[in-house]
Amino acid sequence: MVFLPCTSSFSLGAPGIHDVRARLDHAVSHGFKGIELFFGDLEHIAKEMPGGLSNFTLMQAAHVVKYYCTRNGLKIVNLQPFCQYEGLLNRGDHAVKVQQAQFWFRLVHILGTDLIHITSNFLEHSSLTSKWETIVGDMIELADLGLQEIPIVRFAYESLAWGTFVNTWESAWDVVRRVDRQNFGLCLDTFNIAAKVWADPTASSGILPAGGENLRASMIRLADTMDPSKLFFVQVADAQKIDPPLPKTHSVFIDEQRYLMNWSRDARLFPHEERRGGYLPVMDILKVIICQLGYQGWISLELFSKTTALTNSSVPRDHAQRGIEAWKKIVQELRLEEA
Repeated sequence: MVFLPCTSSFSLGAPGIHDVRARLDHAVSHGFKGIELFFGDLEHIAKEMPGGLSNFTLMQAAHVVKYYCTRNGLKIVNLQPFCQYEGLLNRGDHAVKVQQAQFWFRLVHILGTDLIHITSNFLEHSSLTSKWETIVGDMIELADLGLQEIPIVRFAYESLAWGTFVNTWESAWDVVRRVDRQNFGLCLDTFNIAAKVWADPTASSGILPAGGENLRASMIRLADTMDPSKLFFVQVADAQKIDPPLPKTHSVFIDEQRYLMNWSRDARLFPHEERRGGYLPVMDILKVIICQLGYQGWISLELFSKTTALTNSSVPRDHAQRGIEAWKKIVQELRLEEA
């Protein structure tokens, strides 16, 4: 089995604080083969161009990033994240999102990738429908538009642990199965899987009472039911144990979903960073995905953290080094074959 390491451009530093070229340079020099391109990086480049942010300058920004990646031998794996799309009650808003998606088609063609990463919708319940036929129908509409493109545009759908209605890999997989299009598949993220069924950042232990049992059952279902050909890529991330945990009476705790979102955005870690407080069963999940399900392909070392917004010029280098060290440990532990 062959595997390739990539990371998100955002994982190496925040747009507007750390120049994207420096981040891409460090990704290459440290051994990453690909990059998940954060749309915010295109927006930042476009804002700095004459005339400011527009569809035209976004396309020019895509050309700039594509040139830079090609020159450095770095593959753009996907453009991400396309979000807040499926299940909108306001169908006028839905039409606007479809138009945005069609513009993203132009961007991915320029970038030389065929993959758009979609995250599950986490808007308030009042803005969304829980009707599965609408959620699936919206995705079918998107997939069919992608099939009309030359080359075809693919979509990798990820369930966020704080998603409003799609917040487990099982619910995202159900959507993928119902959409039933060759260009519509899944993204699995170790953090989002563990955060939903195993972890409890409000508990002193950091673990749900039935966390171990929940995860084992979930991994058995994953290995038994998922079609690996529909798994388009995998993201691997750990998270810091909150110590002491914030009580549910704390002002930042709105509800379970939003708390998981804040935890994800502020305190993720690369795998094998236990000395920094990492504690999620990342490798247990990844072993099932690779050794039992049989996935092979891109594996993204993903990080969302307050550290990406630090102004130190060393952030891109430090994060790239941390990420590739995590990758080397994964390769050694699972005896992976690198391309």
